[in-house]
Amino acid sequence: MSSAAPQRPKRADARRNRDRLVDAARAVYAEQGLDAPLELIARRAGVGNATLYRHFANREALLKAVYSAPFEKLSRRAEELAADPSAADGMAVWLGEIVVYGAGSRGLTAALGSTLHERGDDVSWSREAMLTAAARLLDKAQRARTIRPDVTAPQVLLLAKAIAFAAESRPDPSGQARELLALVMDGLRPEAGAGVAGDAVP
Repeated sequence: MSSAAPQRPKRADARRNRDRLVDAARAVYAEQGLDAPLELIARRAGVGNATLYRHFANREALLKAVYSAPFEKLSRRAEELAADPSAADGMAVWLGEIVVYGAGSRGLTAALGSTLHERGDDVSWSREAMLTAAARLLDKAQRARTIRPDVTAPQVLLLAKAIAFAAESRPDPSGQARELLALVMDGLRPEAGAGVAGDAVP
């Protein structure tokens, strides 16, 4: 009498398909932005559309799978800098890491833009985390008088997104991002003078 156990679902294959889809989405988003067709992502991953939707019910679920980890990492980094008394200019350090990372990843820059502009995609999972992180560092910087008191967290993140977007197509994206951020930080310092008009992201 055969004692063979019934076949179990191919969980390893399912995990590999999911990983391939996430990797493919990251690459396609970097090339074409967040509006790239999901069918293209499925083809790049070497799977069918049904497999994609079995793992990710919609575009928002795929976006979260691709970008939740880097946003969580950036949020944790902001918490570390905010809690470190020796990090006198933690806001500048954190923004530097965002713009360098974003300049090398068109998809991440687009995802940050979605977070700030509250577009149709459900990116509330990143919006709250990033705005909270920026607000903590900004509060620390403003209390230390290293950033002007009229600057807001959405403005800071919008500037970071703009710098990363401007630098990503340059020959030296990281270097360009650092140079542009240095210029922007000069404008955020208290001695820069006049306030910034408005405190909301357009």
